Amino acid sequence: MVEGERDAARRELGAAEQQRDVFREYYAKADAFAQEKGAENRALEQRVQIAEAQTREGVATVRAAFAAREAALQSDVSAWKAQVQFVREHVVRTKDPELRRRAAEHPEILARYEALRGQHEELQARFGALVDQNDILTERAELHEEDLRVKMEEIFGLEGRLEALRVQGDKVVVVDGDYQVLRCGWRAEATNTPCPALCRTQEDLDLHASMHVTRSLLDPGFNSQDSQDSQG
Repeated sequence: MVEGERDAARRELGAAEQQRDVFREYYAKADAFAQEKGAENRALEQRVQIAEAQTREGVATVRAAFAAREAALQSDVSAWKAQVQFVREHVVRTKDPELRRRAAEHPEILARYEALRGQHEELQARFGALVDQNDILTERAELHEEDLRVKMEEIFGLEGRLEALRVQGDKVVVVDGDYQVLRCGWRAEATNTPCPALCRTQEDLDLHASMHVTRSLLDPGFNSQDSQDSQG
């Protein structure tokens, strides 16, 4: 029986050594994935900050232009209305042909007023578009921040499980006298069954356990399937 357990342990150790390079590759991929997502989020935050700054500047510019145009428009309209009223009254009193001609220009003045009011409405529409663009960028930034927060919580949880493996008291297995190996003991969330893999050193155990962490990030269904395969 001891001989059978020793042979089984040796076979498991051999399989673990064969998987070492694969585990390291998964670990490197997970690290690269985390760095890539971090870089993307930093780039997005920078773009959002730039867009917000540009939007604020654009809104301020449009507001200033709108206020100046509106003030000029109101002043222009008031002046023309006063002049038209004066001309009309003077024509009534003097019957002057020149004054009549100037009074006849009233429709042209009204047309100019309508054109200026159209420009005013166009400026208002542009201002609204800038505000909408700023709202969209802000919403996208909030969504990316929430996605990053969820990923970080998942990573912290897996790191906690990995640390628990390192302090687990029953992971030392004695094979053939004083020859010792370390049992993995990682428990899959779906089955709560410990991983039976054996490793020669703490470094090998950490590398093996990091495989569980990596696969949990890249393929959440791997742990439950891996534990079922180990039981089989």
